[in-house]
Amino acid sequence: MTAAEATFRRLDAHDLPDLLELERSCFSCPWDERQYALAFEQRICHVFGLFVPGDQIIPGVGGLREHLVAYATVYILPPEMEILNIAVADSVRRQGYGTRLLRLVLQIAAKMGIQRTFLEVRKNNVAAHALYRSAGFETVGVRSGYYPDTGEDALLMRLDMDAGYAEIDPAKRDMDQGDDIE
Repeated sequence: MTAAEATFRRLDAHDLPDLLELERSCFSCPWDERQYALAFEQRICHVFGLFVPGDQIIPGVGGLREHLVAYATVYILPPEMEILNIAVADSVRRQGYGTRLLRLVLQIAAKMGIQRTFLEVRKNNVAAHALYRSAGFETVGVRSGYYPDTGEDALLMRLDMDAGYAEIDPAKRDMDQGDDIE
């Protein structure tokens, strides 16, 4: 299965076990169940994910159960959006899942009239820098000692949706019908 074939949808509290499992596998300071439960209650916080059939990722598991392989947590407060995190399962990294997820989230933001999107990223996370730059994000600042686990700096990145979003290849704007968040 390719990234383009993965199912995209908004997550809710029913997805919490899978979300927490992927969160723990991707981040050294993961959000916990309480933090995500509170996030799901907030109207400004949204979590979007990509899912694949169970037998596509874990050989021998099979069945109809889908697996969460990537997700993005965002705050949407027009005219701005903040991307809190994007996570992609190790088993599907470097296969386009992160790129597709980011593009779909940006399409939702564009439909909502978002003008600017912000995020922080670890200074040494070269793969994430490449992903964000490919979508038009630019580094606009540094937050010294931002990450508590290592004291690593964070780069503050911004995407001007008028300029940056237009740079994404229009042929790859594959927004599925019915992906509105409300």
